[in-house]
Amino acid sequence: RRVHGRTIQKMVWLFLCAVLPLALPAIQTPAILNVPECDYSPQHQAKVAASTLIQLRRRGFQVREGFQVWVSGNGTGSGANPTSSYAYWTFKKSSTPALSRIPKDVFQLNNNEAILWLGCTPPPAKYFSFRSYLFSRTQPKPRAIFGSLGDSLNFLFVNTSRGGIGNGTGENTFSSFTTVIATADQNVRDVVHDVMVTAGIPPYAINTDIIPSNIVQLGHGDRYDTLQFLFRVALFENTTVGDAFLSASWPIYLITPPTNFSNNPFTTPGLRKRGTGEKEQKYQTMFDELQKEIVLRMGERNLRLVQTLASVNVPLDGFECIANETYCAGDNHDTVYIWSQGTFTLNDNDTVFVVGCNHNVSGHTVYSNFGVYDNMTSLTGVDNSYYPGSLQYFVPGSPIHSDVLFVYQISRNCGSEPYCLNVSEEMAPMMTQLSIGERAYLERVTGTGPDANELLWPVIMKFQR
Repeated sequence: RRVHGRTIQKMVWLFLCAVLPLALPAIQTPAILNVPECDYSPQHQAKVAASTLIQLRRRGFQVREGFQVWVSGNGTGSGANPTSSYAYWTFKKSSTPALSRIPKDVFQLNNNEAILWLGCTPPPAKYFSFRSYLFSRTQPKPRAIFGSLGDSLNFLFVNTSRGGIGNGTGENTFSSFTTVIATADQNVRDVVHDVMVTAGIPPYAINTDIIPSNIVQLGHGDRYDTLQFLFRVALFENTTVGDAFLSASWPIYLITPPTNFSNNPFTTPGLRKRGTGEKEQKYQTMFDELQKEIVLRMGERNLRLVQTLASVNVPLDGFECIANETYCAGDNHDTVYIWSQGTFTLNDNDTVFVVGCNHNVSGHTVYSNFGVYDNMTSLTGVDNSYYPGSLQYFVPGSPIHSDVLFVYQISRNCGSEPYCLNVSEEMAPMMTQLSIGERAYLERVTGTGPDANELLWPVIMKFQR
């Protein structure tokens, strides 16, 4: 399914004639709306953007403006993360009939075109990243793929104006000015890079999102692939500041070189290797004992176990999905997708527990979460910051005292009970088939998602009165 979002306010344009050469027409640069804390002021951002555009046009490049739209992962299809927000890039529709039929949240590129985003990284949060996707293919038959085109440019590696230089530490990467060039061509990237440096943007604030032209059918029209770009952010430290960030707008430009431009395609980038050799299976005995204790404690409340679901790893990989022309649901190499092996219903007399491992406590992630899904639509979810204390709450007096394990309840009527996700009938009617999906995001040691085989996977236990 495509990612769809709410309509955002149209960009307000500022004329910067005073800072542009009089010999050229005035370049209009979008104002930055509702700008949150950032080390570059809106005026400085607009100035370097305008200077970049004027120099590109001097070199014969065409520039077409676009904008970004934020959507919440909660209530969204494609198995979206309920604790994340997603931004996609979009451009004004072309007068060419073939291009005007392209959905609003995808775009097309020639093999020597580029997209340039200039903006600010989020305020402190658990996670953010950028990544381009092959969204759909039309030849030899139409089909959705939504496969990633490589590793994500995550907060551990992004280059920013504060000196976060992609060294894998994640230092100085929040609330900072940054830029992203998405392109399949190295020569175009080099020109845009050099122009931005001349415009006053430090080279350590420039990033490249490589679109591998050998696996993407680039071009404009019905015969060519459509692309999508996702900017993800999850779990702001301060939700008020985070909401302000999600309402801000930054300029996006589609850049087309002159017809005589010499092409130099990028090669397909390699992927970071998953896994550290440190396995959560060392907690397996404790994990098994916890499930037995839950059965005993629920029996004391006249609740009997009626269903147990194991989980299975869903190994989504964009390159493999593109090669096999299968659907990848907007995969991200920074996480793993662990899904319940089957579904369950949730009625008024049902109590469901998700029993799992807090991968953050075990040292495998910067954060983890699980969501409740109706088919592939996320209904609600919770992240690992809410797990501590849950085991002691549901199994008081247990000899298992470690917060490395958690127990979380799913119910139709949580009321004020802690460690409980409420699924209302408005979210899902009584007989809806529900599933649980867990994500484990970003192992710092490797800079990518953990190896799923080094994790303990959740178990879903359903009880009835």
